Amino acid sequence: MEPKYTLFYLFGQPVTLFSLCIALAVAAGLLLIRREQKKMGLRADTTEIFALLSIPLGLIGGRIVYCLVNFRLYLLDLGVAEVFRLWNGGYALLGIALGGALAAWLTARITRQSPAKILDMIAAPSALMIALCRFAEWTSGQGTSQNEVEIAFFQRFPFAVFDAEWEIWFWAIFMLEGVTAWIIALLLQSKKAPASPGGKAKMLVILMCCTQILFEMFRRDALVLDPWFIRITQVGALALLVMVMLGALIRWKKLKKNQRMSSLKMLLNWLAFLICAGINIWMQFAVQKSADLPAWACYAIMGITCIAFGLIAYRVMFRYQIQKQAE
Repeated sequence: MEPKYTLFYLFGQPVTLFSLCIALAVAAGLLLIRREQKKMGLRADTTEIFALLSIPLGLIGGRIVYCLVNFRLYLLDLGVAEVFRLWNGGYALLGIALGGALAAWLTARITRQSPAKILDMIAAPSALMIALCRFAEWTSGQGTSQNEVEIAFFQRFPFAVFDAEWEIWFWAIFMLEGVTAWIIALLLQSKKAPASPGGKAKMLVILMCCTQILFEMFRRDALVLDPWFIRITQVGALALLVMVMLGALIRWKKLKKNQRMSSLKMLLNWLAFLICAGINIWMQFAVQKSADLPAWACYAIMGITCIAFGLIAYRVMFRYQIQKQAE
């Protein structure tokens, strides 16, 4: 499969099938945001303001993070001027997400609405956009696994994609990520999503971060910070999860003692989270260094710790007012 398909040229620059798919994903997300805006009774111009802010901020954020991680490439090989050639590609999902979050906050300030409601408005659409963008990676040759598919039955799409250069079938990790993001979008659209302000946004953070910590391990094109072999998306997902949990901890401290989870339970939740984080990192190094533990066992333990991340984060973010809810 060719790494990308050029459809036509615009102002001298190639327009690829991948870029067209990304544009359609953004358009679909904005349409869903418009629907969420009406459902939540927000100001009529909220979607337009968010779109005008999120598209440039998302691109700039994604580009900045990508270039910072690959600073040696841009500083020594390509030159600093290449950083500003946005059409040449190279974006980080973490930076795009941060740019979108900043756009949501600015939209709330401009429209004088609750930031939590704005974040809830874009939660499900963001998951949908991520899903569509992941599916679009099929047209660019991205999002495949590090390991060859050896079982003949799975040597076909959508389980795997064929790399013409290596003449090898690789697992289609982007399909797994896309389907997962699609399910998250449906979940956030369902009645099961928390109704409290900011609840959908927090659920998006929990579900996307926990799954991304696991999936990023399998991608051979993961954004890695050399020479430490740190996967930026994994570290960023874990850091974002911790930041949102810290926000919940601050709110927990402001409650009266008879309205909040006990200090012991909160401490145990954080201790369990840190232990799971340590085990997850340990298993990643175990896989890379070919430890005595089989690779499949390392991946299984990583998956279990990611599930634990989600459950613990949910308790810290949503269950710190157990006694108040019971009244």
